[in-house]
Amino acid sequence: MVKKSKLILWDIDGTLIHGARQAAQAFHVALRSVYELDTEIKRISYAGKTDPQIVRETLLLHDLDHDHITSRLPQFQTAYLHEIGLLAAQLRADVQVLPGVRETLAALAPATVHSLLTGNFITSARLKLDAAELSHWFDWDCGAFGSDHEHRNSLVPIALARANNAGYAFAPADVVVIGDTPNDIACARAGGVRVIAVATGSFDRAALGEADVVLADLRDVEAVKRAFG
Repeated sequence: MVKKSKLILWDIDGTLIHGARQAAQAFHVALRSVYELDTEIKRISYAGKTDPQIVRETLLLHDLDHDHITSRLPQFQTAYLHEIGLLAAQLRADVQVLPGVRETLAALAPATVHSLLTGNFITSARLKLDAAELSHWFDWDCGAFGSDHEHRNSLVPIALARANNAGYAFAPADVVVIGDTPNDIACARAGGVRVIAVATGSFDRAALGEADVVLADLRDVEAVKRAFG
């Protein structure tokens, strides 16, 4: 059995990287084509939501019904991943790794399993992290994604089960979610695990106060280590 003390489940956008504007562009193109929208797409907050949840909330504003939205979600996913693939070169040029991320990943790696808990579909998650040259840090068999469940609060048990099926022996007390939104915090609470919030997305430290630890960013690697207790 592999001996690691912690399973860290990282959010992506606003936590590890920013600047992936091409993903939103591809998302809108796919929405228009698959759901035959001929008006301007109505805007909602994407922060901390899964891709299927964003699709549903957006399309409900366009008066589409739940059954119609659900029936075309697989087609939407295929179209979205096709569109974002076409923009891969631009994505690599524009995506930026947030301060301290590389150093923190390296410092924590010897004693932890780095994986992902994100609202992204797994393929779009990989495209973003490939663009940022971060994919190699993560055990992709131990994470949970928007392609696994529409509701983010259901993702921690999925990731924990996958990690243990992969040969680890983690309990909820060994798991830490790291994210940048109140939805990341709610997800961790629903899964019964600790959560570290970083104010590197669209929420300030006050808005993230329900986390176990709130950090301005990941620049201070020693402070990140202390946050694990």
